[in-house]
This record gives sequence, C-alpha cells and structure tokens, in this order.
Amino acid sequence: MNKALLIFVLLAGIFFTSCVPTQDLIYLQDKNNSGAVPAIHPVVAKPYRIQINDVLSIKLKALDPSLVAMFNAGDTGAAGETEQSLYFSGYTVDDHGNIRMPVLGEMNVLGFTLEEIRLMIEKQLLDDYFHKEANIFVTLKLSGLRYTVNGEIGSPGSKVLFQEKANVMEAIANSGDITITGDRKNVMIIRQFPHGTENALP
Repeated sequence: MNKALLIFVLLAGIFFTSCVPTQDLIYLQDKNNSGAVPAIHPVVAKPYRIQINDVLSIKLKALDPSLVAMFNAGDTGAAGETEQSLYFSGYTVDDHGNIRMPVLGEMNVLGFTLEEIRLMIEKQLLDDYFHKEANIFVTLKLSGLRYTVNGEIGSPGSKVLFQEKANVMEAIANSGDITITGDRKNVMIIRQFPHGTENALP
C-alpha cells in the first residue's frame, strides 16, 4: 500500500510540475508562425559618444619616447593592462565632462566621439608643444563598456566588455544567458544618458 501511494505521489508530482515550453527559450522567433526565418533589419551604427564616468586610455608615441614619457606614466604595456590598472592610469570623465591631461590641462570631451577627441589632442600637441617632425602618434580607446546585470541570469553582477560597441544580446551572452526559469518576455534595460537614467524599453 505504501509503495502504491509513493508511486501515485511521484506521478502526480511529475504531472503537475510546470515545464517551460521550448518556445519561451528561443530568441528571435517568428511571431506570426509563418515558418519563415525572421528578418533582422540592419541598424545604422552610430559612433559611441563619451559620457560622464567613462574611462579613456590615452597613449602617445613619438620618434623620441622621452618627449611623451609624462603622458604614458604608469603604462604597463598592452599585455599588462587590466581593468584595475586602467582605472588608475586612465583618464576618467568627471561630472563636468572633462578629463585632465599632463601639460594640456583640462579638456572637455563629453559628447565627442573617440576619433574627434584623438584629433583634438593631436592638434593641440602639434600647435602648442611639438613639431610635425616629432611624428606624434595618439592612440585613444574606451577602457571597456561597463554594465550591470541582475535577476535570473547565469552570472549576475557588474561586467566589462573590452570593445567600443555592444548590443543587448552580447551583454546577456557575456553574463551566462538568461536562466531556464527566467522570463525572456520581461526584460528591463536601464541606460545612462547625460540627463540621467532612463528605462530604454517602455
């Protein structure tokens, strides 16, 4: 009797256990169920514009390395750079949109692209401090895109993508994907704008 009761309880448990349909786990589905592969419309990629609290990695090179040594203080080389070292040796954009560089002083970079900032730095160096014969070469990069993921995700927490562009799919994949119990239809994206934070999905 006890054995039959145990089997009944197990079967009832399996029957009433809610399973997550496969349809709820697949990304980029055809909503109309037409069987056709959903079209992915290309989006014109806009260059990233610098925001407050971004950290920039700025390196200068010249024929005579001693001329630019002060700009590269704390440089450990590309192989030795980490997120922590870039935080201390990089240039953080302050609340007014400025960075402070040796010799050049404060420069407003808020809203500018990386290419625009690189040209500004090169122009100011050549106009005020160096000659063209010095062959100044400026390398400027964003020291990673930082974001935070919470909820039903494989690896929640703050993450850094060492690239200049990223989309939501890359951020989710880099965080271990949404778990099988996570609701892929209920995702909130909060983005930082110059005027504050906003929910990007109404």
